Amino acid sequence: RRLVSCKAFHTTNIMGIEEELSAKIGELGEKIKLAKADKKPKEEWEHFLTEMLALKDKFKQETGKEFGSPPKQDKKKAAQQESSSKNAAKNEAKKKAKAEKEAKKLANREERERREREKAAKLAGVGHDNFGDAPLMQSASMTDRIWTSVEDLKPVLAGREVLVRGHVQTTRGVGKGVFVLIRSALYSVQGVCFENKDIPKEMIKYIDNIPAESVVDVKGIITVPEQPVESATQKMVEIQITSFRCVSKVQAALPFQMEDACRPESGKETDVGAYNEDDEVEVEEDGIVRVGQKVRLDYRWLDLRTPANQSIFRIESMVGVLFRENLVRKNFVEIHTPKLIGGASEGGSDVFTLDYFGQPACLAMSPQLHKQMTAACSGFGRVFETGPVFRAENSNTRRHLCEFTGFDMEMVIEEHYDEILEVFSDLFIYIFDGINEHCKNELEQVRQQHPFEDLKYLRPTLKITYAEGCALLREAGIPQDDYEDLSTENEKKL
Repeated sequence: RRLVSCKAFHTTNIMGIEEELSAKIGELGEKIKLAKADKKPKEEWEHFLTEMLALKDKFKQETGKEFGSPPKQDKKKAAQQESSSKNAAKNEAKKKAKAEKEAKKLANREERERREREKAAKLAGVGHDNFGDAPLMQSASMTDRIWTSVEDLKPVLAGREVLVRGHVQTTRGVGKGVFVLIRSALYSVQGVCFENKDIPKEMIKYIDNIPAESVVDVKGIITVPEQPVESATQKMVEIQITSFRCVSKVQAALPFQMEDACRPESGKETDVGAYNEDDEVEVEEDGIVRVGQKVRLDYRWLDLRTPANQSIFRIESMVGVLFRENLVRKNFVEIHTPKLIGGASEGGSDVFTLDYFGQPACLAMSPQLHKQMTAACSGFGRVFETGPVFRAENSNTRRHLCEFTGFDMEMVIEEHYDEILEVFSDLFIYIFDGINEHCKNELEQVRQQHPFEDLKYLRPTLKITYAEGCALLREAGIPQDDYEDLSTENEKKL
């Protein structure tokens, strides 16, 4: 009880001192205020200030706190705090509403993406066994499937199911159906697919949207159309599609369309090369798209898919086969000569030089040296070769090439060089006849894009002397001496 009473007395005493000091400090403050108001000299009221400051120090010693009212709060800060406290609930509500809105948007987006994935999967044939992207071929297993060549699709197969593989050239959607042109090498066939109980509408859309030049497997029944299909080489048949699988899908836009690359030429070929660096894809005044040589060479792998180019390479291959067949039958021996040699094998043309491990060498401009070595000096009698030839001819005509494939032959003459002319005559007639027999379709494919007249040739080949040729030129009014070499122009006129 005594401890409590002492504390109460001490607190009451401090409060009394605080009130007494506060009153005295207040009185001194009023005196200083009045003196300043009356503009009295500082000397007259400075002792009041000194006394007041001393009382404030005593006030702090007795009460343990500074004299004066608590500092005023910044009105702006107070207003902000008040506004903040008032809007705290409102801001919290807005934040909650925004979070709910974002969550709803996220849920809607996820739902939309889910539906789009389902739609894409449906259109891609997921869950269907008759259309869609085929799995990646990894040679993991072999099946009993048999592919039929497009070339072999003929009316005799009507009613039979076939499986073909080829490039998609064009697609054309019509109502609830789609037409697709499938091309394989030189041949093409039209496929037809219409919606029914076994063909869902997603399959129609899948076929219609397949990128051009994609590789596909098409299965269906062969039918004979009422009218020939003019856009296909196999005009008298169609495939009623029951299964359509994409083996390799084109991922990027093509630099040109295949039908544009197959368009017949409008200009005539000249003797001088007409390569133009800016010659790309252009649209002529009549609206027809022309694919220039530059873009064809830039995308040669694609340009080689055209039926004309496919045919040119097949005809070239057949020329090599016929050349070899005819000469082998005439007891010629095929040889393979080196293409890296120490010097020029014949005169009249420059060679490409190179460094051969510190020694000078060149690319062979001809197999002439080795042909003569084997035929005349080594007792072979008759030899031939098919191989590359390199000549450093900086010219721009069709008669000058830096690199070409040469068909060379060499034979021993028994008594007269006309023996060689007879071999030449038989050889060329054999090649021309063979091309006409074995390459009928290829010739027509080339003719469609690069029109030409059929080659005419005699049996046997016409043979005249040099003097007779010069006389024929002079009779036509063309100057030509018997001892003068034939110019390119005179050779053509002759």
